[in-house]
Amino acid sequence: MSKLVEEQFYVNGEPFFVNGEPFKVTVEQAIEAVEKIETIPVDAKDAVRDFVREQWNQILESVNEITVPSELLEIMPDFYQYLEMVLQYFNIS
Repeated sequence: MSKLVEEQFYVNGEPFFVNGEPFKVTVEQAIEAVEKIETIPVDAKDAVRDFVREQWNQILESVNEITVPSELLEIMPDFYQYLEMVLQYFNIS
């Protein structure tokens, strides 16, 4: 069983708070969100899940500076929108 690692989310170098509490989310929770978001097409979910899993630290460090490989954007031009949906699920975009 893998250990769930919570990461503190920062915006512009400052801790991000939700309801007075530091916002923390695990990569596992983000991956689960991909499944729950019905507007992400089924054929895109695997790619979004893989990207979130592989790039979670970068996503937490800077939401505005996420780089998606051009090959992925060629296959799925709406990929940034799908990633945005995952972040909006947690009210962090």
